[in-house]
Order: sequence, then structure tokens, then C-alpha cells
Amino acid sequence: MSPVPPGSIGEDLLEYVCSHARTGIYKNEKATQTEPCSGTGWPVASGFVVTNNHVVDGHNHITLIRQDGLKIPATVTAHDTANDLALLEVENAGLLPMALPLSTKPAVLGERIFTVGYPHPDLLGVKPKFAEGVVNSTSGLGDDPRALQISVPIQAGNSGGPLVNMEGEVVGIVTSKINAVKMFRWTGDLPQNINYGVKIFYLQGLLSSVSPKKLIGTVRPLKHASVEELAEKIKNSMMIVIAE
Repeated sequence: MSPVPPGSIGEDLLEYVCSHARTGIYKNEKATQTEPCSGTGWPVASGFVVTNNHVVDGHNHITLIRQDGLKIPATVTAHDTANDLALLEVENAGLLPMALPLSTKPAVLGERIFTVGYPHPDLLGVKPKFAEGVVNSTSGLGDDPRALQISVPIQAGNSGGPLVNMEGEVVGIVTSKINAVKMFRWTGDLPQNINYGVKIFYLQGLLSSVSPKKLIGTVRPLKHASVEELAEKIKNSMMIVIAE
């Protein structure tokens, strides 16, 4: 994960909490991106690939990389700047791996969740990495109702990854983490593992704005499975997103 980008769920609310800015004021600044950016993407049943908007915003060339190394060109077909979501479309949906199922139930406090993604692929390698934790809060900074606070460790490159429950369903999307340096400067306190995801219902809303034309197969949810079995089940659906 990159530090919380300007205009995202986290940055403005963090500024509000720490510096007493006016309630309800959001900057909507767009970060200028001139260098390649990487993140995590995964297909949904409608044939689109989900990632964070800040991963692809300002970039013209987007490539999805499957685990077998196949590179798939993609374009942004819809985005939600406020909730940091983007839907990517590929010309041949048959090249996409299996889609992940979306939960129809909201995540609850204390629920066990995990993600699989590509943190720092330039340093840690291009094999998918697993991280787990729990839902610390069903709201984000400043009680933002769109977000989940999570203890799942995330790094640069985890952006856009799925937050998966113990039934193998996606309950949220990794979006941001607290900027520890800013928090320390503003409060004198060093935050420990405070991270955020956007709730799955906002992705479902974005999906409803596009016409599903390229249906693909979906990984079946697994009840009463171990976390090892769940991670093995979904890892092949994870792709690296390269935006240039």
C-alpha cells in the first residue's frame, strides 16, 4: 500500500481528526502520477477486474499480469474516486482467471479476514503474498461508514486486493493505511497496524453502473474450510496491476 493518497477515504479524514479541520470538507485533490504504479487486481463475475482508483489514476497504459506471467492489456471502464475503486476491462475475458464471489452480508466487528496480493513486487518478488487479521471496526477514520478498519498488514502493492472472509467471499477491498509519519507529527503517537478497506457494497454499486457483457466462471465459496484451503483456492485469481 502506498501512503493514503490525497482525496481518498483516509487522507482527508485523518487531517480532520488530527488537525480539527471543518467537518465534511474534502479536498478532492488529484495526485500527479508520473512514474509506473503497481497494485493488486482480481476479476468479478461480470468479467471486470477490480483494483484501487489511485493505482490507475493518471496512467494511460495498464497491464494485468497473471501468475503464469501472461500480460493482458486493460482499460479503465468505470471508476469511483470517492471510494477509491476502479473497474478494468480486457478485450478477451477468457484470459482472466476465475472471479471471486462477493459477500451479500456486511463484515462484522472481530470477523477474521485475509488478503492475497503483491506487496513491493520489485523487492519481495512476484509470487502472491498472504496476510490475515480481523475487522477492528465497521467504520473508518472519523467513523466513516464507507470503510472497514482492519488489522491485516498491508504494504505498497496490496492496493486493490480483496478482503476475504472465512467463507471465501470478498467483504471489502484494501484501500489505505495510516500515514505513520503524519500521525506522529500531529499527535505524538506512532500508530500500530491501522489499515483500511472500502466495504463491498460500494463495489457492488459501481458494478451496477456498467453492463455485464463478459461473464466468467466464479470460485465457489467454501464453508468450514481452513484459511490455508481458502488462500489456496483464491490465489490463482490474483493479478499484478501495472499502470504506466
